[in-house]
Amino acid sequence: MRIIPIILVLWLASVKTFCQCVAVGPSAGNTFSNNPVVGSLAWINLSNLRLQDNNYASVVQFLSSNSIVNSNYIMAQNFNFSIPAEASVCGIKVDISHRAAGIFIGASVTDNSLMLVRSGNMEGIDHASPGAWPAWKTTASYGGSSDTWGTSLTPADINSSSFGVALSTRLTTGLFSLVLTAHVDQIRVTVYFNDPLPVKLEGFTAIPRHQTVELKWSTASEINCGYFTVERSKDTTEWTEVCREPGAGTSTMQHYYSCMDYNPADVAYYRLRQVDTDGLEQILGMKYVRTLMEPTRELLLSPNPSDRYFNFSFSGDVKAVYMTTLTGIRKEMPFELIDRDQYWVNVSELPSGQYLMTLVTPNDEFHARCLIRH
Repeated sequence: MRIIPIILVLWLASVKTFCQCVAVGPSAGNTFSNNPVVGSLAWINLSNLRLQDNNYASVVQFLSSNSIVNSNYIMAQNFNFSIPAEASVCGIKVDISHRAAGIFIGASVTDNSLMLVRSGNMEGIDHASPGAWPAWKTTASYGGSSDTWGTSLTPADINSSSFGVALSTRLTTGLFSLVLTAHVDQIRVTVYFNDPLPVKLEGFTAIPRHQTVELKWSTASEINCGYFTVERSKDTTEWTEVCREPGAGTSTMQHYYSCMDYNPADVAYYRLRQVDTDGLEQILGMKYVRTLMEPTRELLLSPNPSDRYFNFSFSGDVKAVYMTTLTGIRKEMPFELIDRDQYWVNVSELPSGQYLMTLVTPNDEFHARCLIRH
């Protein structure tokens, strides 16, 4: 018998509106520079900002008593974000690991200015904190999940290598002359955004294959994705779960999924359901699969059995010939047109055993059972 698959595609609209802001990061900068637009002290050892490992970028200055001096900006940029283009930015958080050295009575190291950087320019609301830096390393956080820093940053702005953070420090002495140092270990950024499409589906297929149905789908990005299920129904009223695959959580990478239905119905609908980590769900797509059974149009082979070759007659365009073992191993075979409508297939290199020969034409397939006996 031959199975003729007939597949109709039905797409369903999403059944939920996604309005929850999600976080990506924290991510560290990858390029660093000293910008003298403010202050007079230049930063040294900027490459130490790549890792949080107690190796610091620093400004160091000997100051007489009752003095104040500001540093240049550290420009940390190129955070390698990939925020979806359709998203809207909810907020930005900046984490800075830092400490001060040389502190004595009346002396301090504080923030002078902390700005976001778009296209290489500082903009928005200055988030500098008046609090003194401690003598031990600590991480200070600025902004948050709903703080846009007075900017209208887009995903394209944040994904750009020119997006970043600019930090200037202030060194202050009291009654004593001191050597003061501001140390920064790393600058990290977390972006909170709202994407109306929690899962961007690239495709969903359901293909009959040898009394099974192969189910495949892929996503371009996922947000808070807990898992996927594929369900089967004869009438779209009652659904049975066929398989379940864990999602990628939150990811902007492409992901591929697949599973098999080993007990398909003659006529069935398949739907792909996605469930978030918070329990919200949506139907991403549906497929209708129908398999019709009809008598196979047999090929007439001679000799059969054979140890070297099979001959068959066929009037039409032959695209390919395959030999399939009882275990499902399929191999394309060379064939020759030896006379008008007469073909020859060399099987001398195949092991002895039972096979199914399949002749493929532009619009159909024909089959014949055969035996190779060496």
